[in-house]
Amino acid sequence: MKSAINVVLKVVVMLLLCSLASLGIAAQCTNDGNECAQAVPHFVKFSGTLKISGLSTGVVPIRFVIYSVSNGGTPLWQEVQNVDLDQGKFEVSLGATSSEGIPMTLFESGESRWLGVQALLPGQEEEQRVLLVSVPYAVQAENAQTLGGLPASAFAKVTASTQPGSTESLVPTTIPLYEGVATANSS
Repeated sequence: MKSAINVVLKVVVMLLLCSLASLGIAAQCTNDGNECAQAVPHFVKFSGTLKISGLSTGVVPIRFVIYSVSNGGTPLWQEVQNVDLDQGKFEVSLGATSSEGIPMTLFESGESRWLGVQALLPGQEEEQRVLLVSVPYAVQAENAQTLGGLPASAFAKVTASTQPGSTESLVPTTIPLYEGVATANSS
């Protein structure tokens, strides 16, 4: 009798665990039951240290600005975040003040981008700008835009039938008929 109760308890516990696990999986998808889309987040993690005399902890408003040059220039993007300092150190996710994050169009040109950081306190100027650099996987992802380092257009073949003004059809008029390993005949 005791072993039958143990078996029933084990079955109930297993069913409960399976139910909870399925709820956890379903809760991860928030797009009306369709497959979950995995989008690349448009946030950039940045950490730094501010040297503000008399202030090493507390919340400080900081302006983050992306430029195309290391000195001067016009801001390409900017945001202000209230940052919690710990011994002057901080860590933020750039783009966190917008649901879209940082516009990826900033990086499409492949040109260098520089980050300016300025505590919005009296007498504080922008710190020396920092060059934004790639991480290894991002560099490899750029290669995904090519086939062996060449653009897809390098593999497009131009034939007489695709020349401008050609009256030949690009649609095949016959479909090869498979009749065995070594032969294909016109259907």
